[in-house]
Amino acid sequence: MARLEILEESVSFPLELAPGTASYSGVPDSVLELSAHVKPWHLVGWHDETSNTFGLAKKHQSVVVDRAGIASLSVSFMRPAKGRGWVSLEAKSKEGIATVVLLQTLIYSSEALEWLQAKQKMLESLFAYPLAFDDYGSGY
Repeated sequence: MARLEILEESVSFPLELAPGTASYSGVPDSVLELSAHVKPWHLVGWHDETSNTFGLAKKHQSVVVDRAGIASLSVSFMRPAKGRGWVSLEAKSKEGIATVVLLQTLIYSSEALEWLQAKQKMLESLFAYPLAFDDYGSGY
């Protein structure tokens, strides 16, 4: 069974889908059926129990995550100092070594961080993981 949520309808969304797969490759058929009438600029999130995956899709691109290797979700961010900083939504592996970036900004954006804070409960419910916030301070 798949659950689908439109997380954002605005074309001026402050985050970017992380580089993933074009043409919705890897997205379960049940999710594709549910999202058939969603506008391409909408950010869609899903959790599919049959395939044991979750992910995001927007503008004919997707990031698909296999739940089997994931321990947690986090919002990681670094404020600019000498560097430009960043904000990202990441799925962290059980081994603690690898992460899968779902959403990101290449420079720090308070709007992006505020959007993720505002959507915390929705993201936790949809993806079935608690969402931690990892503040890496100011850039070097």
